[in-house]
Amino acid sequence: MTCDTDGNNIFGDTKGLATIFGNGDVLIDISKLVPNETFNIVVGCEVGNKFVSASRKTDAKGRLTTLIPGLARSDGLQSGCGLPVVTTYDSDGPAFCYAAYGQP
Repeated sequence: MTCDTDGNNIFGDTKGLATIFGNGDVLIDISKLVPNETFNIVVGCEVGNKFVSASRKTDAKGRLTTLIPGLARSDGLQSGCGLPVVTTYDSDGPAFCYAAYGQP
């Protein structure tokens, strides 16, 4: 997962981890984000046009570490989802992180 934290459309300001497990759990671990800020986490499909989302807050040091049970198998994502994509963004600011199928 790579991030643009200042909105200049250049990714790599910080990097993190996005993992989708076989049971549908989604793990996110990103540091160097805005502290104490709510981020939206979206799991979508490049093939299948489906998505689900959840919101989580960064800690006082700007780290977003969360395990969201079953998110990637909710709302119809368990079937017909090709090439999953995970994005995380700050709804109040410019930070945007992205991880596509096959990317770290």
